Amino acid sequence: MNPIRSIYNLLVSSRRGRRLLVLLVHGLLGALAFTITLALRFEWPLHFSNWLAENPVAAYATRMEWFRALREAGALLHFNFWLNTLWLVFLIRMLTVFYFRLHKGVWRYAGMNDLLLIIKAVTLGTIALIAAIIIFHGREFPRAIFLNDWLLTMAFFGGLRFSRRLYSEFMYPMAKNIGSGERRTLIVGADNTGEMAVRALLNDFQGQFYVVGFVDDDPGKQGARIHDIPVLGTLDQTGQLAVDLEVTDVVFAIPNPQKKVMRQIVDACSQLDIRFLIMPTFNDMISGKLVRQEIRSVDVEDLLGRDPITLDQEPVQRYLHCKRVMVTGAGGSIGAELARQVAAHRPDQLMLLEFAENSLFEIHQELRSLYPDLTIVPLIGDIKNEPTVDRFFAQYRPQVVYHAAAYKHVPLMETYPAECVLNNVIGTAHLTAAAVKYEIEGFIMISTDKAVRPTSIMGASKRVAELLVASRQNHGKTKFTSVRFGNVLGSSGSVVPTFRKQIARGGPLTVTHPEITRYFITIPEAVELVLQAGVAGKGGEVFVLDMGEPVKIVDLARNMIELSGLRENEDIKIVFTGLRPGEKMYEELIACGEEVSPTDVPKVMVHNPSSSENLDRPMIDREIEELRAGAYERNEEKTVELLWRIVKNHDSPDCPEESGKE
Repeated sequence: MNPIRSIYNLLVSSRRGRRLLVLLVHGLLGALAFTITLALRFEWPLHFSNWLAENPVAAYATRMEWFRALREAGALLHFNFWLNTLWLVFLIRMLTVFYFRLHKGVWRYAGMNDLLLIIKAVTLGTIALIAAIIIFHGREFPRAIFLNDWLLTMAFFGGLRFSRRLYSEFMYPMAKNIGSGERRTLIVGADNTGEMAVRALLNDFQGQFYVVGFVDDDPGKQGARIHDIPVLGTLDQTGQLAVDLEVTDVVFAIPNPQKKVMRQIVDACSQLDIRFLIMPTFNDMISGKLVRQEIRSVDVEDLLGRDPITLDQEPVQRYLHCKRVMVTGAGGSIGAELARQVAAHRPDQLMLLEFAENSLFEIHQELRSLYPDLTIVPLIGDIKNEPTVDRFFAQYRPQVVYHAAAYKHVPLMETYPAECVLNNVIGTAHLTAAAVKYEIEGFIMISTDKAVRPTSIMGASKRVAELLVASRQNHGKTKFTSVRFGNVLGSSGSVVPTFRKQIARGGPLTVTHPEITRYFITIPEAVELVLQAGVAGKGGEVFVLDMGEPVKIVDLARNMIELSGLRENEDIKIVFTGLRPGEKMYEELIACGEEVSPTDVPKVMVHNPSSSENLDRPMIDREIEELRAGAYERNEEKTVELLWRIVKNHDSPDCPEESGKE
């Protein structure tokens, strides 16, 4: 085998070989720094050049004569000292590099930590070198050389390590950033995240992006330059700058950007063919390393809902830890996320109650893989069946129940009111009865903004369910609460998946009315607040989640078209179809006459129904029994009449009569 090829395979092709090579290089650089330090300190080059001037024939001398000339040109003592010490320098520098693991670093991502390690390694090496020289040479050595040797070794080691990063992040990317063929990119945010975005774009996407500038609202940054890229203006000027500079990409690089700000920028660029990207914040990074996948496309979820907040998880952890917890409707969007977040708090047992077999199988398999040590019990059953509910409570004795099982599709429930009532009202009655009978600690029902002054069968059924749950308070040991919020982004009943499918088919996007608005929240945020509200409740309350500002559905459709890289009317159309049966133009979270107050949990308000509504339990029980009879008979007219009568009976007398279909 070719010996050169063998050496290459040993030192370059294998990971161990490359690390050995790095050690050798550091040892050689340390020896070179020591040699240069002595040469400069004792003026060896000057002595040698003077000797050559006196002996011109030596220019043609043999290698041994050159070596002899070098010895004669310098001070013999210092030259011998160099020869006898060089191996020590080489060995010590390699050992310190090995000790601090500098040979294992990835030079492309060298940073301040690497610089600190280099300082430690070089300093320790210099101290060890001084000690070794004292041992081998006594005190007869030139002590002034060690500071210069330390500085020169630092320069060599640091230059070697940072040269790769200098090339990959500045020299090569800046060269590639010159030209007209790349995507012209504007970065929103000129802080640390913006600087990281520049490095990611120019380094990981080499040759694809030409960064034209930054926008930032900080007055002190206007006109400044980051990596020689200017800050061109404020966030309000993004749209005009995008036009003037022919921008093709906008990258959001603001820590925790407000959704309202993102919507405004997307709207300002709505008539332009622009792709929107988002840069994660430092909290989203793993070891600070920027990789291609970390810059992602802006999705509609980034624009809607409320801005994220940081909540104290310790109360929820204390409440759920080592408890037996049941989640109804565990296969649905909200129920599945409830199961995930509850499982993360390590209950003693997690029961997943679901009627749909496939959905239950999927969430059960997911949680088993994530939490193999957690006892997870899948329960196939229908909450409309009272014996089934009672049997599950008797067998598993849950301590906390999150009730998310419900029919939610408004137009569909208008066609099947009896089924809606049986599931949303009678099913809830079965669960609350079992909760009281088996003295569970807490019962939390998921409600909806459609329960506020309802105009649909679905909304009316959830309104009656709220009344039912509140009326059960103080009739046993169980703490009953409800949590009310609006549309959930990404859920099976959300408009967002529908729009995505319509865009994939080439349109059109169907919107019922140009002025229709809805509240939106992401599934994880909604469930996080549900868990917090469940802990904060004392019983009998309806918690209302702050959903932020309502959004026009037509604006949502336009944003989704824009984020898909398409243009309204040119690539895809929006068609208005008219309000569907039971559908409201505007949703509300707080009804007329409801008094709400803030809680200790941010973005969560509380309403006590007893302050404004008649919660006479015997009366409600009689109404529920009549409703049950009509629904089981599948008498649709009677069911609808009874449902609206219950809602009307418990409306605030001071409010205008608004319940009923619009």
